Amino acid sequence: MRLAIGIAVVLLTSVAHAVAPQWLSTHVDRKAGTVVFTVMFEDVPDFTTIDTAGRQADSFAFFVDSEQPSPIQDFYQAAAGQQDATGKSIIWGESIHSSGVVSVVWVDSVSGSTANGGWGRTVTTVPFTLHGAMLRFEVPLLDLQDDDGVFWYYVTTVEYGSADCLPAFAPLSNDAHYRNPEICWHL
Repeated sequence: MRLAIGIAVVLLTSVAHAVAPQWLSTHVDRKAGTVVFTVMFEDVPDFTTIDTAGRQADSFAFFVDSEQPSPIQDFYQAAAGQQDATGKSIIWGESIHSSGVVSVVWVDSVSGSTANGGWGRTVTTVPFTLHGAMLRFEVPLLDLQDDDGVFWYYVTTVEYGSADCLPAFAPLSNDAHYRNPEICWHL
């Protein structure tokens, strides 16, 4: 029992903090069938450096649900096959250091893929731009399993595998813009 407590203390004291977004926004273009995601970070993110475990210095993930608002735990349960994964996608920034693009992943438990953090298969990849601390990329709505431009999402930022989550989980029927988001949990 003492050993487990000691390990927990070590893990808690070594948690890194990801570069946090100052604001983020989405712009849905229903006619074109796309959504543009824009994130302004507090500092310039480092998407190219990796540690000895192969983890990217700074990364991000958008947990997108096109069906309904779902707590982030539902994504974990869907990936484990304990819940329906319909409508659940992840926009995965961890692929930037290896492929130079952002991956869109459909959550599933049957692919058995260990790629994309074990979340599922890559449906598509999209280019991104990074100008200073501003990240921008565009995703087809259909690649988010969405056909009406209304979806919900969580955003996490990650530094070498340690995540911070932003409470940006909201229905998006048109455009959304979040300023100075607060951290909602730490690993």
